[in-house]
Amino acid sequence: MAYKPVAAETYWTIGWGHYGADVKQGMTITQAEAEAMLVKDLDKYEAYVNNSAYVPVAAQLTQNQFDTLVSFCYNCGAGNLKTLCAGRTAAEIAASIPKYKGQRPSLSRSGET
Repeated sequence: MAYKPVAAETYWTIGWGHYGADVKQGMTITQAEAEAMLVKDLDKYEAYVNNSAYVPVAAQLTQNQFDTLVSFCYNCGAGNLKTLCAGRTAAEIAASIPKYKGQRPSLSRSGET
């Protein structure tokens, strides 16, 4: 069932973290629908990480670094991904990620299209 992990969220969340205007209060989905949403969402967030406007060092990332940034983008949004990566090397990005721990409620998924 759709839920709001943080009361102040604009939209509802469902499945494995699918978030957006298409999720309504009281909405339920099947496991197959949740899996389809996850695949579609991951495609979207992978595209952000592969976009040098968001991650200037994308071509230099290891698979683990790439996966970490996809997860970060999925959970914190593309705007926060862009802020995290702006002007930083892969090592500097990795060192900056822990600063976001425990900050999720104050983050918004800004910058998403």
